[in-house]
Amino acid sequence: MIIRKYRPEDCAATARLFYDTVHTVNAADYTQAQLDVWATGTVDSDRWNASFLSHDTVVAEENGEILGFGDMDETGYLDRLYVHRDYQRRGIATVICDELEGAVLGKITTHASVTAKPFFENRGYRVVRAQQVERQGVLLTNFVMEKENIPTGEELTEAKRQISSTIRKLRETVKTLEGKENPARLKSQITLAKRRVKAYTVALRLIEKELEKSAL
Repeated sequence: MIIRKYRPEDCAATARLFYDTVHTVNAADYTQAQLDVWATGTVDSDRWNASFLSHDTVVAEENGEILGFGDMDETGYLDRLYVHRDYQRRGIATVICDELEGAVLGKITTHASVTAKPFFENRGYRVVRAQQVERQGVLLTNFVMEKENIPTGEELTEAKRQISSTIRKLRETVKTLEGKENPARLKSQITLAKRRVKAYTVALRLIEKELEKSAL
């Protein structure tokens, strides 16, 4: 199984997976009337695709088949997370969430179904409130959940190590380029490398400050 970025050609497959999953996996916690308005069997493909492209969207794929997908917007809202009905309890949702959450620092929120609530609780999310969502006159219960995605000291230390190594390599690259016979023709490469050194140095200082805080 691989995790990869969503592509427009995945749209139809994700729509089918969404419908099938809702009408089987979620059937244990919702009535048929609720399932029918939640997943009607038709989606606006253009809007569905556009929303995926505007979000950080990944799919789990094996042998050319999409086993699950998830997407998160720029605010840290985990919008959709669905796993194929035939591939439940194989850790696919966990891998997808790891990928999406790994790109976010700070608060992550989601609206979890009754079915998904225990999964998110196990990932450290807490229930903010239960709510009733109306669709075509039918009420569905879900839960507003959130968690703070804060890197551990070990993760920060590893990031510091990796960034420090990158800075050293970039500085060596700048030194090598500037030492060549006519470095003027390499000005754009040198400038880009120096900008990267500056950007990584800023990131390194921020990490060091966080490590200092955690040590207090």
